[in-house]
Amino acid sequence: MGFVGMRFLPTLLFLSFTLALCAQSDDDKKSGGLAQKLKQLDEKRQAKLEAGLPLFTPFAAPSFSPEFGVTISGGFLYTFKTDRNEEGLQRSSIPAAIGISSNGSILASTLTTIYGPGDRYRGYFNAWYRDNPDNYWGVGYDNAVEREKDKDITGYQRKWWRVNPTMVFKIAPNIFVGPSLDFNRTVASPLDDETAFNPVIASDADILADGAVNQNAGYGATLQYDSRDVIQNPYNGLLVSVSGLNYGNFLGGQNEYQAISVDYRQYVQFGDLRRVLAWEVFTRYVTDGAPWPELTQIGTPFDLRGYIWGRFRDQAGSFALVEYRHMLRHRSPNDLIGRFGWVAWGGLGFVSPDYEDHFANSIPNLGAGIRFEVEPRMNVRIDIGAGMDG
Repeated sequence: MGFVGMRFLPTLLFLSFTLALCAQSDDDKKSGGLAQKLKQLDEKRQAKLEAGLPLFTPFAAPSFSPEFGVTISGGFLYTFKTDRNEEGLQRSSIPAAIGISSNGSILASTLTTIYGPGDRYRGYFNAWYRDNPDNYWGVGYDNAVEREKDKDITGYQRKWWRVNPTMVFKIAPNIFVGPSLDFNRTVASPLDDETAFNPVIASDADILADGAVNQNAGYGATLQYDSRDVIQNPYNGLLVSVSGLNYGNFLGGQNEYQAISVDYRQYVQFGDLRRVLAWEVFTRYVTDGAPWPELTQIGTPFDLRGYIWGRFRDQAGSFALVEYRHMLRHRSPNDLIGRFGWVAWGGLGFVSPDYEDHFANSIPNLGAGIRFEVEPRMNVRIDIGAGMDG
């Protein structure tokens, strides 16, 4: 096992700011300086939360990841209630960020969650854009472990976007169902300093079959059982989600295939402390006809953190992950220590053409991280993941 991935999201700036606050002098505290201003700010934000008013938190910070190097990002977190007077209604959230990295990448994303009045419906709107030097190992576990990451073997330039809206409606307590759409496009090209793909990518059977430019459009449905207390950062509850999408030659789609995914997540809180044991089991399968960019990928920022996104891909992919989350103490106004926490996790992933020999080879993962709470139950993070050598 060796360190192959580090993800700092978005956050050195937050940590520097926090450490500066912790290190301020006694004279500054006595004079009602920065600490007093922070306390006043927290009190105002808490009053807004209790009144159900919107909160807007901008940020600008450096981050780091193995794919992109150092990235300067800017964005915001906007939270609100669709019904201010409904005490038990969760706050909707719209996070958005855009960044430019040291290797010339441009990145943008939003993962929006909306709770309708009475929690009668929920809307999820996820959108990504990436223009970056990327790596493609090929399809299958063997290519992922045997091919060396090198611009002359795996390197190419990728432009990619995805728009994925889902709307679910409550049909019974904790049970939601509704439509889902997915539109995505990948344009693969030689790296900026090359006139042609390297020989390995140029001769890859899947790229030759599917092409370097690929656009897909899918529609389907999602069925959920969801008893989580707060979707963005649960302490308690259970999620079981089944999603099926049919992709075809409509609205610009170029490929005909189906995708089905099953996601099981559970969270158990220790007493009334902010300490949680969480585990997840996930699997996704795409049928014949799915192009190489849209095969199931394991080892992403959303599952086994510690691998370069795109290394492991095939028709069938699964992972199991257990994570312990520990916030240092209950949060209270002006309590900087209470905003910090740490996590540790371990997991295994699998990719294969089908489920017959799905568990013949595994993708191990261990990691730990730091959390800093910027709004109640809304964190920024630093994660360091370890995976197999390579």
